[in-house]
Amino acid sequence: MKNSRRPTRINERQNERIWVIKAGSQMVVEGGPLLIRDWMRQVASLQKDGIRVVWVTSGAIASARERLPQFSSAQFSSVQSSTPGDAARTSSASPSKTRDLPTQQALSALGQIFVIEQYKLALENLGLQAAQVLLTAEDIAHRSRRQNLTNTLRRLIDWRAIPILNENDAVSTAEIQFGDNDRLSALVARAIGAERLIILTDIDGLYDQDPRQNPNAKLLTDIARVQARHIQSASNAPGSSRGKGGMLSKLIAAQLAGRDGIPVHLVKGDLAKVLLRIQVSVTEADESHPGTRILNSRPTTWRRAERKQSTGKRQRGALKSNALRTPLRRRKRTP
Repeated sequence: MKNSRRPTRINERQNERIWVIKAGSQMVVEGGPLLIRDWMRQVASLQKDGIRVVWVTSGAIASARERLPQFSSAQFSSVQSSTPGDAARTSSASPSKTRDLPTQQALSALGQIFVIEQYKLALENLGLQAAQVLLTAEDIAHRSRRQNLTNTLRRLIDWRAIPILNENDAVSTAEIQFGDNDRLSALVARAIGAERLIILTDIDGLYDQDPRQNPNAKLLTDIARVQARHIQSASNAPGSSRGKGGMLSKLIAAQLAGRDGIPVHLVKGDLAKVLLRIQVSVTEADESHPGTRILNSRPTTWRRAERKQSTGKRQRGALKSNALRTPLRRRKRTP
């Protein structure tokens, strides 16, 4: 009989608390070095309290557009797109946010240096070491690559380094992109068995209506899990001028994290001591936490499958088929 044992989790092996924290493009670019330094000071404080952090950042393409406008505004008609729809997207895109794939890949290669340098300098000033990890969606979907990622993150956490993850846009194709790293952060949180996922965004959290259109919209401070009505509401809301995801991709990420029962926080990234306030709310069971907390108290995949497995043979293999499942249709085999 095949072994349907669930995947090894880092925090189970080391009994450590691991938080995955994701910063969006709008926050990274608008906040700049000052905000990144403030975040890293909070990360250093979390580390001292025994909370290990895996950081997921966006902002490479947006940073290149901000710092190198001569590249982002140029139109390179001689470049051939690698997908049939790219040419149509290029013709309709504005010069400030060109959509053709080769241009975005090139901007990512230019901007990645700017982004990691800011994290590196901020952490060095605190006596901490940054480690850059670039991923594509295929790296998560492929079993051996995912295991290699897990092993790498395990060793970096052992060394008390701060992994800085980003999508490798320079080689990602349009069909297999994460979407502003929201989905990436959720899949990484599941892969390493994170205690919680924190998504830093440019709004206060999840509202019952779009606050940019309705000033009377109410902030939802706690929800049990993402429901269809939340998805429907977010589907009509636009994203930021720099990011690709918007609230919809963040809710989808929260659903992914919920499959393993991982709580998710959607919070405004430039709030004073936002990460430390979340820590206090978790440690002291304080209900006055910032932003929106998605409890995800009931896991929906391998943990539930594991419990059912003990009741009969009909559930054999359910754990294996659900572990780290992603929406990629091109996968032939799910580990």
